[in-house]
Amino acid sequence: MNYNVKLQKASNPYTSSLELAKLSGDVEETVRWRVARNLSTSATIIEQLANDKSHNIRVDAAEHPNAPAAALEKLANDENESVRRSVAINLNTPPAVLEELANDEDVIVRRVVAKIPIHLLLRLKN
Repeated sequence: MNYNVKLQKASNPYTSSLELAKLSGDVEETVRWRVARNLSTSATIIEQLANDKSHNIRVDAAEHPNAPAAALEKLANDENESVRRSVAINLNTPPAVLEELANDEDVIVRRVVAKIPIHLLLRLKN
């Protein structure tokens, strides 16, 4: 498949889950990146992208609204601080993971967690 066609399919919200799954394993990082940014990408595919070798892909997997808790838990321990920052801003991040990130070695990760409004944290706990 032509590179430009793959980019278009990876970005298109109407691309099937089957096609997005194929594209999520593409050799080209930009194709995988577009799959990770596609709001139609399923939780299963996001979980696979959470294991990508590129931290750029893992950042977008961590920010994705369909990111499952298991992927967010894994990404909270990523070696790259940008990935951990992205986990901290995801509204689906479990409270226990946010507590862990509140003690992160990276000061910016800790600041992101500290800026989460208390009413959201309380809602997550319940």
